[in-house]
Amino acid sequence: PRLSGAASSARYAQPGGVLVGEARNIPAINGVSKILSLTDSTLTVERELEDEVETLSIPLPAVIAVSTDINTPQIPSMKAILGAAKKPVQVWSPADIRLNSVSAYSAQQVAAPKQRERQRVVIEGDGEEQIAAFVENLRKII
Repeated sequence: PRLSGAASSARYAQPGGVLVGEARNIPAINGVSKILSLTDSTLTVERELEDEVETLSIPLPAVIAVSTDINTPQIPSMKAILGAAKKPVQVWSPADIRLNSVSAYSAQQVAAPKQRERQRVVIEGDGEEQIAAFVENLRKII
């Protein structure tokens, strides 16, 4: 199965895994909190909803989007953190992990939204003329 994480800007709706499944034309499931069993043809998972726990089976191949409940991370000791800095980093090429046919998925364009300059009016003072100017400016924008 293909795995997808929970974090996204979609308020934890986990659309990434489902979209990958749709693009690859294979089944997809999101919110998986536990993998119960795996056979050559089926994966059985558990996902927690607001008021119930679902047990679902999905045919393979499939895309699985896991929730943060899938794993409890272990916090390393300071000695382990310092020791990790001395260990070599293993680098894998796409071919090493059998990703030779990934060219079908590529970024077409990355662009940031255009920045707009915000409009502002500063009215100094606290007299009746300033209040009238404030009200007039409110009327223009409403």
